[in-house]
Amino acid sequence: MLGSLRFRSGRSRRGVYDGVDKKFGNNVSFSKRRTRRSFSPNVFTKSLYSETLDELIRLNVSAKALRSIDKAGGLDNYLAKSKHVVEGSGKRVLGRIQHRKELDAKFGRENVVWSKENVKQQGFGTPGFYKKPW
Repeated sequence: MLGSLRFRSGRSRRGVYDGVDKKFGNNVSFSKRRTRRSFSPNVFTKSLYSETLDELIRLNVSAKALRSIDKAGGLDNYLAKSKHVVEGSGKRVLGRIQHRKELDAKFGRENVVWSKENVKQQGFGTPGFYKKPW
């Protein structure tokens, strides 16, 4: 599958860019003199919620990828269906989501009861630490 996609820069491998990458073109002045320039994608760091992992995941995301995530119905669905997630941080998060789904299918999420006895220290990433606003 890697052969079917075009070259991906190192920057786009470190985030979820939905196929958007740096493009090149010309600045054309009034005298028609052409100067090479580059067009960078609209990228920012965003925390996205994964329903399967039940946590916020911080990713570099392009604006196009955010629209695609909304259209797919969430981060989990987008990572599972997108043809652009073949390497990088998106692929790592997808692996975590698939592993969690396997564990849920094997043991059942409803069978796990979290209490203060189970969790020795309440810290970032433990259940109950981050209170959802909804």
